[in-house]
Amino acid sequence: MGLANLVPGISGGTMLLAAGVYRSLIEAVGQLCRLNITRRSLAPVVWIAIPAAVTIVSLAGAVGNLVQNHRPLAYATFIGLTLGGVPLLLRQLPKWTPGAKGGVVLGVMAMGGLAILESVGGFATTSGWVMAALAGMLGGASMILPGLSGGFVLLLLGQYVVILSAIDGFKDGIKLGSLDALLPPLQTLLPFGVGFALGIALTAVIMRTLLRKHESATTGVLLGLLLGAVLGLWPFRVGVQPDVGDVIRGQTIISVVQRDDVQPKYWRTEAFTPTLQEVMSAAMAAAIGFGTALGVGRLEGRQQPSHHDS
Repeated sequence: MGLANLVPGISGGTMLLAAGVYRSLIEAVGQLCRLNITRRSLAPVVWIAIPAAVTIVSLAGAVGNLVQNHRPLAYATFIGLTLGGVPLLLRQLPKWTPGAKGGVVLGVMAMGGLAILESVGGFATTSGWVMAALAGMLGGASMILPGLSGGFVLLLLGQYVVILSAIDGFKDGIKLGSLDALLPPLQTLLPFGVGFALGIALTAVIMRTLLRKHESATTGVLLGLLLGAVLGLWPFRVGVQPDVGDVIRGQTIISVVQRDDVQPKYWRTEAFTPTLQEVMSAAMAAAIGFGTALGVGRLEGRQQPSHHDS
């Protein structure tokens, strides 16, 4: 689950379903939110959270560099991973009710809106602890939602590389034993962590209720979110250095020196026309991603969870 939430396109909730522990985690979080703290309610949370955290911390730098330096291949893989989760949710949909169909449309529209905002820089120019907390809350919520990738949500919010860089900076600060080196990443990670915990708790309680009372419509929304996710993952984009007058991370660039100081991870992106070789490479990467996610879905299918576990 940690790796799933680190990589845009893979759903942490899907991994929980594959392991057959999705319902037990939601029930455990629900009990903890009601302050029913027992060994039975703590065990699922602890045994899932600790390995996930270790995975995220240990691989954050490598995955962040992959996304930043090899965007076409990385994003094509993410598209395949995302589409590979569609059969999983289709199997979990009890009936194609009007509510389910409306849910699909709503989910696609929501993700399409986020993709448009990301493409015009609607979120990418925002920084600070408020944005980090919002990213954490939505990232935590998406971790509980099967079919919706936490990493993808961070990408659309313009916070993906920012968060991974902060994790990497925190690890470097620990290695150096320097408090000054730890403070900058902590200014991002602390509000992100608080938001992440709140997002998990609130979403687990809400999902537990919705899946019991409105299963078809809720599953339809999840399917729509998954399909709409592809809209924001166009792989053939390249980073472009900002110009004087552009707004980056909430600050207006007023000089050439300030422009040159902006790190590539904060540059805006624009589409380019790929070569045939780039298209073929991206198609192969997408196929690999699709096959991987489809394999996870088949593993989940063997668990044969009840509809309420979806």
